[in-house]
Amino acid sequence: MDALRSSPLWQDYAERFPTLLPKIQKIPEYEFDPERFADLTVPTLLLTGTEGPQWGRETTEAFDDALPNSRVVTFDGHGHAAMLTATDRFIDEVLAFVREVNDTCESLGT
Repeated sequence: MDALRSSPLWQDYAERFPTLLPKIQKIPEYEFDPERFADLTVPTLLLTGTEGPQWGRETTEAFDDALPNSRVVTFDGHGHAAMLTATDRFIDEVLAFVREVNDTCESLGT
């Protein structure tokens, strides 16, 4: 939070996202418990970038390990906002995942 407050973007964040900032402050209090996700079998696409923060890649790996039906796609050369910096690939990956899940559901009759 200190880094965010000292950022030139702070005022813009405070005005545009008034409900987000209190949630960001609670992040350090969160305790990740992988067991909470063991029964979550819904297909899950996890996206990460090689240029993103280390904690982001570690979090993605932890969720991938915890979720029994997840897939990780790594955007080489991109950071946290690949949906903005690699828009076409981002869209292609998400649509391919949705199509695959949809096809699987149809083949199972669900």
